[in-house]
Amino acid sequence: MRPFYRRMRAKERSLPAVSELQQLYSYDPSTGLITRLGRKPHTYKPPKNPHVYHSVFLRSKGGAKLSVKAHRLAWALHTGHWPKDVIDHINRDKHDNRFCNLRDVPLHVNAQNKPSIGIYRAGFIWKYLEGRTGKTTYGNFCKCLKARNAKRRDLLTLQKARATRGLASA
Repeated sequence: MRPFYRRMRAKERSLPAVSELQQLYSYDPSTGLITRLGRKPHTYKPPKNPHVYHSVFLRSKGGAKLSVKAHRLAWALHTGHWPKDVIDHINRDKHDNRFCNLRDVPLHVNAQNKPSIGIYRAGFIWKYLEGRTGKTTYGNFCKCLKARNAKRRDLLTLQKARATRGLASA
């Protein structure tokens, strides 16, 4: 099986021309909203689920339908070409498609833009990162609840250590 980024580029070849899309859609870089032009104008709004990327179904003049992530379409409409690599949301908000929040970066750079502290999901595994060192403290967990309990244990031991040293806990 080919790596993810190569599969993505193979799919990219079947995308419609950006000049054709600029006649059918408009993009406001200050708000990040994409609007379909034509007989029935429609503004695409992000989904209510914060964990899902915003997708837009494209209809080219040839009648072909294709689902594209809204941040990739926003990049194409604003710059005039499809992104070469992965589009990264700088502030990590999947629904914030303002152009100042998007950047076209390789996959390894995008992977570095992850939370430095707390609990987050990586595929089917929950991870707990300790912020002082940036390394995984208690490892990987199959459930979010177990990761939260590990975080609570770590905070309690830290508070106890501060209390024994005579420091006020924050």
